[in-house]
Amino acid sequence: MTATERPRDRRDEQRLVWLRRTAVGSFPVVVAIMAGVLWFDRPTYLRLLREDGVAEWLTFAFLLAAAAGAANIALRQHRGLAGRDWFFLGFAAVCLLGALEEISWGQRIFGFASPEFFLEHSSQGETNVHNVAQRWTGLKTKHVTGIVLFLYGAALPLAVRFKRIDLLIHKLRIAVPPGWLVPGFAIAALMMFDKPTRAEEEIGEMLFSLALLFFVALISYERPTARSPSRA
Repeated sequence: MTATERPRDRRDEQRLVWLRRTAVGSFPVVVAIMAGVLWFDRPTYLRLLREDGVAEWLTFAFLLAAAAGAANIALRQHRGLAGRDWFFLGFAAVCLLGALEEISWGQRIFGFASPEFFLEHSSQGETNVHNVAQRWTGLKTKHVTGIVLFLYGAALPLAVRFKRIDLLIHKLRIAVPPGWLVPGFAIAALMMFDKPTRAEEEIGEMLFSLALLFFVALISYERPTARSPSRA
């Protein structure tokens, strides 16, 4: 044990157990609830997933909380970081960018009009970067986001079971989500296919942001083990 690490006390262990159980159960429960709403009240379901709807604001809140947590981890030189402070600063920046993009940088909140550049180049005429990128590249940003987060949160935790990949990830100072978050990332990725109403990407984004928040919460309580250096 290094000087920056401390043994877990009983409260730490209880928090970890609660965190894991909550994370494992949250994703199927959310999907089941939304499926029930769709079955019994389709208009309400679509209202929940519309622009400025509940799902969008939850995504914003989860990403903002994940950004704050990741920044706190990096700036306070959290125990067990093993040189990953820059990774978590980048993690925080990406989450913050995602949160602001989700609400179009507050455009609808403050009621400001899109600058001419965004009116011309954004696929929806909104003030955000991802719609501009979508217009310029022809790629659906939801597909790119879904693939990237699936690879990071669902595929990578399985890949680091192989020693060479684990050592490479450790060398690159990349923190890998735990295996118990793999189902959550996988479920979120499935939602990005936008079936059956073409609004399900909002559920996918919300679940991805929730998974990232759970990951940040985990780092706050758990230090890495000697057996697997790349895993947080």
